[in-house]
Amino acid sequence: MVNSRGNIGLHTGRVALHRLLLVLVACLCLGSAFGQEVKVFVSSEDGDRLTPKPALHFQPQPAKAGSVYTIQTGMRLQKMVGFGASFLEAGMVCLSDLPPVDQEAVLRSLFDAVKGAGFTAMKTPIAGTDFMSAGPYYTYDDTPGDVEMKHFSIQRDLRPNGVITYFKRARKYGKFVLQSPMDYPPDWMLFDVWHAAEETRTALRFCRWS
Repeated sequence: MVNSRGNIGLHTGRVALHRLLLVLVACLCLGSAFGQEVKVFVSSEDGDRLTPKPALHFQPQPAKAGSVYTIQTGMRLQKMVGFGASFLEAGMVCLSDLPPVDQEAVLRSLFDAVKGAGFTAMKTPIAGTDFMSAGPYYTYDDTPGDVEMKHFSIQRDLRPNGVITYFKRARKYGKFVLQSPMDYPPDWMLFDVWHAAEETRTALRFCRWS
């Protein structure tokens, strides 16, 4: 029968051996990383097309004095409204590819304050964004010269994959503020720098539209 001192000594020896092995593995990993060769390939406008470049190697860096940041907890200058992300048509398209149960699980995980991330500050662009679905590109009035906005429509945003549908579904799980910037106006509202005659008409279009 092994006495208690023998058991203690055997346990201590195993712990020491385990720690030694960890140190050796760490040293080997660091040594392997520092000696590892990194192959570089470049594609650029200058004509490179996956062109091999001189190899690089990981090297230990000399220690540098870090920056010092002082947080004054007693002084409050800004109010944090919340955290969140963007409602985009492309995101709704991806969400719709999931089974209905999983769709609700994703929305709950994002907006539920108890069972999820609890997003409280969201953004959605006013049409004309490059994060729409596969196409076609659209704005709320694609009729050239329609300065009276007679053809203005948000119908696309009301579709099953539209952004309005997106944030209405999200509101089932939480409350959030919504910012709506305009990414891009209709093309017919833009000033054509090559035709000076358009300058006056374009200015009037912007004024009437805004």
